[in-house]
Order: sequence, then C-alpha cells, then structure tokens
Amino acid sequence: MTAFTVRLLGSAEICDAAGEASATSLHQPKRLGLLSYLATARPRGFHRRDKLVALLWPEATQTQARHSLSQALHVLRSELGDAAVTSRGDSDVALDDALIGCDVVDFERAVDEGEYEQALALYRGHLLDGLFVRDAPEFERWLDDERTRLREKAAGAAWALAHEHIGASRLVAAERTAQRALLLVATDESEIRRFVQALADAGDRAAALRFYEKFASRLRSEYAIEPDPVTVAVAQSLAATTEDVAPIPAPSGRVPPRPTPVGTAAARRRPFRLGAALAVVVIVATPLALLLVGRRDDALDPNRVLVVAFTDNSGREEAAMLGSWAQDHIIQVLSDAEFVEVVDPLTTLEVAEDAAPAGGAGEPGDIMALAAAAQVGTIVSGSYYAEGDSLHVQARITDANAGRLIGTAGPVVGPIAAPRELVAAIGHEVALVLAPLLDHALGPFEPTVQPGSYEAYQAYREGLRVMAAGEDWLVAARHFERAVAADSTFARARLWAAQIHMLAGGYNNDWPGVAKAESLLAPLVEAPRRLSRYDRCRLDFVRAVTPPRHVPSMYEATRCMVEAAPGSEDARGELAVNALRVNRPREALALWRNSQILKKRPGHWTTRATAYHMLGDYRRELDVSRQGLERYPQHLLMMLGEARALAALGRSEEATDIADQMRALPSREGTAGWVGLVADELRAHDHRDAARAALGEAIAWFRSRLLDTEGARAGLAGLLYRAGQWDEALPLYAALAEEYPENTAHLAALGRVAARRGDREEATRVSEDLRSSRHALMEGYRTLERARIAAVLGDEERAMALLRQSFDYGANWARWPLLHSDMDFEVLHNHPPFREFLRPKG
Repeated sequence: MTAFTVRLLGSAEICDAAGEASATSLHQPKRLGLLSYLATARPRGFHRRDKLVALLWPEATQTQARHSLSQALHVLRSELGDAAVTSRGDSDVALDDALIGCDVVDFERAVDEGEYEQALALYRGHLLDGLFVRDAPEFERWLDDERTRLREKAAGAAWALAHEHIGASRLVAAERTAQRALLLVATDESEIRRFVQALADAGDRAAALRFYEKFASRLRSEYAIEPDPVTVAVAQSLAATTEDVAPIPAPSGRVPPRPTPVGTAAARRRPFRLGAALAVVVIVATPLALLLVGRRDDALDPNRVLVVAFTDNSGREEAAMLGSWAQDHIIQVLSDAEFVEVVDPLTTLEVAEDAAPAGGAGEPGDIMALAAAAQVGTIVSGSYYAEGDSLHVQARITDANAGRLIGTAGPVVGPIAAPRELVAAIGHEVALVLAPLLDHALGPFEPTVQPGSYEAYQAYREGLRVMAAGEDWLVAARHFERAVAADSTFARARLWAAQIHMLAGGYNNDWPGVAKAESLLAPLVEAPRRLSRYDRCRLDFVRAVTPPRHVPSMYEATRCMVEAAPGSEDARGELAVNALRVNRPREALALWRNSQILKKRPGHWTTRATAYHMLGDYRRELDVSRQGLERYPQHLLMMLGEARALAALGRSEEATDIADQMRALPSREGTAGWVGLVADELRAHDHRDAARAALGEAIAWFRSRLLDTEGARAGLAGLLYRAGQWDEALPLYAALAEEYPENTAHLAALGRVAARRGDREEATRVSEDLRSSRHALMEGYRTLERARIAAVLGDEERAMALLRQSFDYGANWARWPLLHSDMDFEVLHNHPPFREFLRPKG
C-alpha cells in the first residue's frame, strides 16, 4: 500500500494513505517540478542527476545546481519518508513507486486497460495546472508537451466512454461525456463526425444535431473557423431526416439560434397557463459563453440537483416569499422521486449563503458558482413577474457540466391571491420536465406532495434560516410549531419541531419537550403512508430518539434517510454522527470527507477527529483538530482532539499545554472536566507523571478560585477523583448530591467513590438507585455509570453487559474514544470482550 499519492492532474496536492491532503512544503515550484518529473517522466524509473540539474537549474554553476538538487531531494525524503527516494550509485535517483503513488500513472494505466470512467475521474484537470518554473525552459517545454499528451489521452478516453454509453443505450450520459471530450480537444472532427452519427443511429437525432451545433459554435467563437465541409455534410444529412429542425448552413454561413420547446409539461393545458405564444423559449448562443465561465473539469453528477430560490421580478410585497416557497416545494417533490438526488432545504440555504451571499441566482455566473459549491450537475432556477393581479412563474433547468439551458417548465399563471396553487403548479411542471431529461426510460412523473399554506411556509422558512445560521434550535422549533398551527398537515414542520424537542431534552423522560414532541408526531404515526419516503425515514429517526433512545434504530433510520435522499447533506451529517455511535468510524469519515458543505459545520471537524482517534490514526486526528481550531478557536472538543492526539503521539508537554489553555479560558466553569479528560489521555498513553502534574496544577488552580457554582464544584471533585484523592472528593460529591438531587450525576459519582474505597454495599446500592432513577441524567449515561461501578468492583461480565446496553441507549458518540482512557475501565483492558467491543466495526 502506498504511503502517499502525488496528485498532479489539476491543482497539485500530496495525499496520505487515507486520501487526506497532507501538509507539505513541496509546493515550492522547483521542488514540485522535481517531484512531478520523477513521478511521471518516461521512461519511468531512475533518472540521471545530470539531466535533472540541466532540466531545473540550467543557469546555476555545476556545484550550485548539484547542491540545489541535493537539498530538494532531502526535502522530498523528509516529507515523504526516507525510503521514498532511492538512489543507484551517485548518478541516478528515482521515486519508489511501491511507496509513492501518482494519479498520472494511475490515469494512464486506466486508459490503457480500457477503464475509461475511472480514468476520467482521475483527470481532475490539466497536468500541474497553473505551475510555472522560472529559469527552466527545458522543464517548461517538457511540461507543455506532457500537458498536451495527457489532455489528448483524456479526450480519447472520453470519446471511448461516450461510445460505450451509446452501446448501453445511455444516451444522456453519452452526450455529457462527449461534451467533456469536446472541452478537452475541440478540433478533432473525425471524432465529432463519428459520435454525431453514432448518436443519431442510436435514435436521438435531435441530440446529435444539438451536439454538432455546440461544436460548431465553439469553433467559431474560440478559433474563428468553420467546421470541415465533411462534418457539415454529416449534420445536413441528419437535419434532412429530422422534423422541425432548421437547416444546417454551409460553412461560410452563420448558425441561427434554434427555438427549444418548453417540454412535456408545457404542452399540457392547465388552469394556470399562458397562451400559445408563451409556450416556446428561444435559447440564443450568446449566453452560452457566459454559462461556461467557471466550468469545472471534473464532471458533476447530472442526477444530483440543486433547486435555487426563484428570482422575484414582481415588485409586489405580497409575492416576496413566493420564490423561496416554490424552491422548497420543488425540493420536496423531487425528494419523493427516485430518478434524482436533490439537495435538501437546509443545505440549500447554506450553499446559497456561501456561494451567492447577495441572493438570487439569475445570472449564468451565479448558477455555475452554486453548482460548484453544491457539487451538482443540474440546477433548477426560475423567476416570476406580475401582470395586473396575476403572477407569471417560469422555471429553467441548467446542465451545470455543459453550462447550458436544457429545459424549461411553465410559465404558469395565476392570481397573486392564490400563491399556493401557483407553487403546486410549477412544482408539477418541473417534475414532468425533469424526469425524462434525467432518465430517458422514465415516463411522466406525477408528484403527490402538495405545498402547505403560505403562512405556514413563512414560519417554516424562518425556522430553517435559524438552523442554517447555527442559532438556537429551540427558537427554530417555535417557528416550526407556528407553521403547524397555520397548517396542521405540514408534515415536515412537525418532524423538525419534534426532532428538536427530543434532542434538546437529552435522554430525560421528564423533559417537557418529550410530551410536546409526541403530540406533534401523533398524526404522522397514525398515517405514515401519507409521507414521502424521506419523511417516513425521518419519522423513524425521531421516534428512535424518544427516551429511552435506541441508537441502532437511529443509525438505521439515518441510513434510510440517505438512501431516500442521497443529495441531502443534512441526512449525510446525521448518518455520520450515528455511524460513530455504532462504532463505524470509517463510514463516518467517508460521509464527512466527501462533502464540501458539511465542512462548514463544527461537527465535521470534531466527528472526523473522533473517528481518526478510534482508528488509531493520531496524526490525522491532530491535523483535523488543528484545522478545525483555525475555524473555531477555543472549541473545547476540538482542543481535546488536539490534546489526545498529542498524548498518543508521545508529545506530552504539548498536550499539557492544551490543558493549561483550557483551564485559563474565561467564564468556562466546566473546563475542569475537559482538563481531566486530557489527563486521562496522558495516563492512558503511559505519561503518568505528566498526568499527575497536570491534575495537580489544575486542582491548585481551581481551588484558588471562588467555586460557587454547581459545575465548578463538580469539576474540582472530578479532578480530585482522577488524582486518586477519593477522601477529598467524597464530601464535595455528597454536598452536591444533597443540594442538587435531580442531577443523578452526583449520585453516580458517589457510587464510584464508594467502589474505590472498597464499600461494595454502598456502591451496589447507588447502582440500583441509578437503575430506577428517572431524573435528568441521560438513560445511556446512567447505564454507563453503572458499568463503571461494576468495573471498579471487578464484576467484568456485568460491566460489559451494562456497557453494551449503555451504547444502545445512546451514550454519546464522543464516548467511544474515551473508553480506552477511562480509568474506571482499566480493569477491562485485557478482557477480550472489552477489546472486541472497542474494535471499529466499519
């Protein structure tokens, strides 16, 4: 297995074995040039030092040049490992391809073996895109030649894959792949003719002619030349046998803009319909060039769809919300369809704020920026305007890969006073048009989801905004409840409100929000078949959250959510967290790693760091925690990730520094507990002296402060417990348990202290009190505390049974990496069931 992969196609980067970009100093141009030459130059293998010197340092003296080469090779070895660069005597050097992989090598191998789809996935951009090495003309000539060779090889792979798609009757995929070939090399007319004819022979003459027109337009705009007469003749022969297609002009003529029918839905008469004059939309060539601005080299999935808020051109205050209402309804309609992956409303808000903060997406550049941010291949946008007391609503469907309009829906027309009918109508039209565009085998798709009331949607949208902004989710819940009050059939608002109330209550049966959530869910539980598949999955998730929580069911429900709506970043984030709860860190990493949107949430960094710790990959945990702290300074869970990674890597002094930083944070009465967790990690990784020192300093520091709050006093007691000062911890815990009887965490601590002091009877009594308690300590944590007491008492089997049960009940996912460092479970470290329990399952 390779230790690093050098990615040179597109922006250069070096990735470790987990696929994560590695911090590196190799982006200095000549060092990167040396690395790329060693990795890709043909014949591959050893290269003479004299040639490398002449290639990259031609202006230097022989002594200076050899010294520069030696320094560059030293940096390569320090970054990639001493064995990464091998030598043959004093004259030849090479990269060890068993340790260092390269995407260029993998790309060429994939093309040669006919794995064209894999090859195109590897071809993220042109070789070392943007790299320029000063004073190295021979290297620049080599780089230019290699860029051209690899670009032509990628174009050849794209043409070959396009023909494979035609052979398998995947005509839409064939056209999209050929468009990528055209973007790579636009002047190979023999391939153009062969593809156009093959597409027409497969039954899609209109697509064949459309592709020809795109090719001809590009030749004129970029090269100021006309297509070869032989190519024109092929297109003319197809046009002659295709109805309703304008004649193909001779090479010297201009191609006029061709009208595009509105689509299946536009041909139907509905109550909200303009006259026949508005049933045709003319697509001119000029906007096409604008749409191509910002085009990504890597193909985006056309079946992944982003719906953006429709642009308000009405100037009417009462219609201001219609654009986002139409957006949300179309998302819900498409969420219920199996032919498309639609980005969920919450993620859509985050994308819009990040990529188009000014609002709207009417311009081609806005469309392409949104597509890149959301990683979608298709965008649904639209606009509406007022005419008297009526609104005219039109939707547009854009192919983000080709940068062109591929369909329209509407216009639909109706009174401003009846916006619900307008929203329902445009949602229906979009679904009817989009279905055959994305799936040729699919007939007309009839949506079943209906929009709620206007007042309900306004409240629902505000709730989503609060959540997307990272504000208090209980405030969002109140907005969702207002939506339900305005429209009792608004299932999505019911689900969000219920979920927030359940999660806000922790695992406490007595939390008043639990009863409120159950009341909200009751109508949905009685008639779940009225919900879309995605909403049924979310209903299962919320019910699994109901105390006592059942984590395996939560995990299965979130898996169902992702399967029902693969485009939902919200569902992917939920699944990632629940994957950790069931000890599947690799799955969690895959879910977080592939999402650009989720990177904007703190959970992206904390969950990934936790997953890496569970896998024993402490270097990656350290990198991820530090990257997260750059975005969210003083985030305690990220600071803990950094400290525990440092402790595991043997850097105890740096870990202790993190504990000092935590302790000094202002107005954080609970920081004593976090300092204690750092000490746990130091102890677990055999830095016992450092752990004792950290605890001693922390105890002295907290004792010197005024400890007048419950959290501060409990924190000090926890530090004393970790330091083995149980006689001093006991009166603190006893006083807390008496003053705050509703918080059974203090009772649990008394049980552990009793077990440590050898009072088995008292420890057993506390464990039984915890079992029967219905107070605020979470169900999963109450059971976890009972497992701790059993472990300290030496009851290994009972401890394991309770430990398994506690995680089924939902002991927090962050507890997984803490189990190995929890001093109460040290007796289980050599117990095979405990070791198996900790072993990652996926």
